[in-house]
Amino acid sequence: RRPPRSTRKESSAASDVYKRQILGLSFAYAGTAKAEILEALIPLVIDTNYSMEISAMAALCLGVVFIGSCNPDVLNGIMQGMVEREAPSLEHPLARYFALALGLVFLGQQEKIETTLEAVQLIPAPLGKFVGATIVFCAYANTGNVAKVQEMIQNCVEHLDEKDALYQVASVLGIAVIANGEEIGNEMAFRTMTHLLQYGEPAIRRAVPLGLSLLSLSYASITTMDMLTKLTYDPDKEVAQAAIFGLGLIGAGTNNSRMAEVLRQLAGYSHKDNDTLFMVRIAQGLLQMGKGLVTLDPVHSDRFLVSQVGLAGILAAVFAGTNLKNIVFGNYHYLLFYTALAASPRVCMTVRQLLTSSCTSIWSRYQCRQEWG
Repeated sequence: RRPPRSTRKESSAASDVYKRQILGLSFAYAGTAKAEILEALIPLVIDTNYSMEISAMAALCLGVVFIGSCNPDVLNGIMQGMVEREAPSLEHPLARYFALALGLVFLGQQEKIETTLEAVQLIPAPLGKFVGATIVFCAYANTGNVAKVQEMIQNCVEHLDEKDALYQVASVLGIAVIANGEEIGNEMAFRTMTHLLQYGEPAIRRAVPLGLSLLSLSYASITTMDMLTKLTYDPDKEVAQAAIFGLGLIGAGTNNSRMAEVLRQLAGYSHKDNDTLFMVRIAQGLLQMGKGLVTLDPVHSDRFLVSQVGLAGILAAVFAGTNLKNIVFGNYHYLLFYTALAASPRVCMTVRQLLTSSCTSIWSRYQCRQEWG
């Protein structure tokens, strides 16, 4: 059953149910490129009579299901959904998920984005530039492409009003996503983030904590943790809240005792601010995720392998963090559940054909003999 059009007088509760059903489909069929999902959801993206919330959720679901496929039907449908909408509707907080949906369809495809980048120019500003930057960094995710990193840095040089600086937010995230493909690039991206934090405009500074967290997912390095802890007390409330969210992402599934103490102090410090306290609780939940046996890092085997579905889940959650006030603290906090797509066990488990446990002798990376059951 399709959700109601915005012109019909339906209860908001029913609309919320439909949005969550779409969310469930993206979880169930992530990365499968199932044709039935395309047939069911593409009308919700194209038809402008549907609300922006439903269309954006449907577009994101298609991006997750057809991730890295360059499916022309999905691309044309999402582009049509944006081009045919009036400019005021594209200012909706969830409109940025159209951009992420396009980027996910091109995830890791590099040069195949050229034709679509030309078509993106038809989308009104500032969303059009945001879409372009998102497509680029998704296409070159985890490649360490120096030219594209420099392109993202160049986008952040201009001093713009907050309304026109939306694409700079995507560029900050793009620096982290592209440079995370190699260790040296990761370190250089961290230095770049510190410079952007010092000299960038407010919109850029609010995205820096999210970029730092993407560089160190489920790995609470001392330098990143200290930087984010300092930012949690920033005079700009949005920077502080993004830094708290970033702490949750870098500590996800680690049970790091030092970070747990930092978050306890933040809970006491912000007990009068409901929004900030809510974000602290989310960060604490991420820290204790899986009792320390789960990670959110989509990169495996010394950065050689990348889980596309896991990266999609992280980006969907981080995009919610780019507008905490209207998305996470508004009516769309359930988008944070996309982190579940990236969750994977930290342990090695060996099983027999009938999934019963099997004791096996293996060699760890440190050449120490271990027994796993």
